Amino acid sequence: MRKTLLPLIFSLFVASVFANSVVNIEIEYKNYENDTLLIAYHFGEKILIQDTLIAKSKYKFEYKREEALDPGMYMLVAKPNNTFFQFLVNTEDQEFSIKTDYKEKEATEISGSEENEAFYSYINYLSKQRVLLSEIDTLVSKNEITQEEGNQQKSDLADTVEAYQKSLIEKHQGQVFSMIINANMTFEVPSFQGSEEEKELQKYRYYKEHYLDGVDLGNPASLRTPFLHKKIDFYIDKLTPINADSINLSLDFLLNQMKPAEKTFQYYLSHFLNKYGNSKYIGLDGAYVHLALNYYDKGLAPWVKEENLEEIVSNAKSMEPTLIGKIAPDFTTFEEDGDEFTLSLFQADYTVLIFWAPDCGHCTKAMPYLVDFQEKYKDDGVRVVSICNQIGKKYETCWTGVTEKNMMTFLNTGDQYMRSRVTSKYFVRSTPLILLMDKDKKILLSKIPAENMDSIMMNVLETEAKKSKEVIEEKG
Repeated sequence: MRKTLLPLIFSLFVASVFANSVVNIEIEYKNYENDTLLIAYHFGEKILIQDTLIAKSKYKFEYKREEALDPGMYMLVAKPNNTFFQFLVNTEDQEFSIKTDYKEKEATEISGSEENEAFYSYINYLSKQRVLLSEIDTLVSKNEITQEEGNQQKSDLADTVEAYQKSLIEKHQGQVFSMIINANMTFEVPSFQGSEEEKELQKYRYYKEHYLDGVDLGNPASLRTPFLHKKIDFYIDKLTPINADSINLSLDFLLNQMKPAEKTFQYYLSHFLNKYGNSKYIGLDGAYVHLALNYYDKGLAPWVKEENLEEIVSNAKSMEPTLIGKIAPDFTTFEEDGDEFTLSLFQADYTVLIFWAPDCGHCTKAMPYLVDFQEKYKDDGVRVVSICNQIGKKYETCWTGVTEKNMMTFLNTGDQYMRSRVTSKYFVRSTPLILLMDKDKKILLSKIPAENMDSIMMNVLETEAKKSKEVIEEKG
């Protein structure tokens, strides 16, 4: 009895699976001779493969699955040259058909999906407007109309396109289609009053404040679009000043907007942590610390394994005391003759702290820059203090290294028995590590390349001189 029932049960199960498929996309791809198609999608800065389709018959493919696709813009990718065309997926309607031609992409037709039909109608509309724009340029080049007339026609055409776009956004509210149009709408920066410098500053502030107005960061579909990552990168890398405080404000703004879209929030929190954990810019480790302590340590990254989470938070807490703007942790190390050196008791207008090792190749390359630097700026109240990281029996190599590297003009110290825990206090993971402090031991810069010390110090002194001059003028 069982032998007769099992095939029936299995066939009913299979029929049930396909009858209840949430996703059902039929594809007819004329003149496409390959038997394989890829379904791909944008995911932040990446393009990922969703699935591989094998032809059911010549030119015909079918994509079925029980689990709904995440909303966004997807691509059908043809082999072997990876040409593609795009289609939209929303949360409700994932059953439709696509007809296209490998040789004529303009012939693409989508039925069963009102949103995709509107999307391709819009694409065709834009193509026609580009033709009109080109025709205006041709008329100008042939002197059939003046440049002024051409510019006016272009302006009128732009107004027409904008009005059409706004009508589509209104008509298709809540759809992926309208979200994409809205995110790519341009906006005008108004005129401002004041000096040229003041006007430029106000324009910049307005542009940054409104740059992401049309981008719905809380919409899960945004993550699977080609524009999101470019806009976020531009907002962070071009519109935000390159310092940790400014970047942290921008990161908080973005991440707060992304919270309703869990996968977007997860992707970008991870992306930003990696970005600033590996940043080559001086001082941006402050952004890493900010993310680790205000998001990861607050339970906002539940996808991270416990051991990895502990390492991220532990590293951030170790880095925090030596961030730019902090008062440098105090310590006591020892000169070759045993005399104590205590940072808080050391008086200098500027202190350059360098952690180094006698057998460190990068330290050997760095020292000539610092030797010249010390000589050039000694009369400006600048002192270089070195801390050798060798301990135990290797401690004596510190002093032979000082001579070999011509470091005698530095104040050279070490800690044979690690009593000061100075390398832990300063989170020394590699050498050389160079920090610049002011007279109050406030950290001005950290992780400075030795070859940049001269230009950085010159800039610091010029900035300080400018401030002093402004104070004198105010008092006068």
